Amino acid sequence: TPASGAAATPASAAAAASPAASPASAAAATRPAGQASTAASDKVWSVGIFQLTSHPALDACANGVVKALADNGFAEGKGVKFDRQNAQGDIPTLTTIAQKFVDAKVDVIVADSTPALLAAAKATQGKESPAVVFDCVSDPYKAAPVAKSPTDKPANLTGIQALAPVEDALGLVKEIAPNAKRV
Repeated sequence: TPASGAAATPASAAAAASPAASPASAAAATRPAGQASTAASDKVWSVGIFQLTSHPALDACANGVVKALADNGFAEGKGVKFDRQNAQGDIPTLTTIAQKFVDAKVDVIVADSTPALLAAAKATQGKESPAVVFDCVSDPYKAAPVAKSPTDKPANLTGIQALAPVEDALGLVKEIAPNAKRV
């Protein structure tokens, strides 16, 4: 849900596609109210979604983004046009797809996998747009040179980390069961 006085964008809805996303993270990616206009509501946003290969988890991520956008009023043919691509396990094809999205001037690139994020980050390096939203990425902060932290990253990059906080979870186990010998 957009923050009061802000208009949702496909990037904000895509960033909020995961149950792990908080309302604050979705609101942070919305446009200020002053930028919303009647003309903007007539805009058809172009969203390029791509992944390295077909896999149930990656397919679910891509479908989740499309559903989240539809749930926020951006359904195919109703404010948004999708270009879904699959590199079929081929890294050079992944790179070509990312560059194709940049050349086509899509509004948002959704990278569903770490290799897709790396390709999108490389294709958009030094550019302010398009927005790159990552999903199904284990650890974007170790996928150098993409981002060092949630605050030390390119301005056009946002997304949802899929890696569970294992260290925190193990700390919680120690707190709950201090005498545990095996986990």
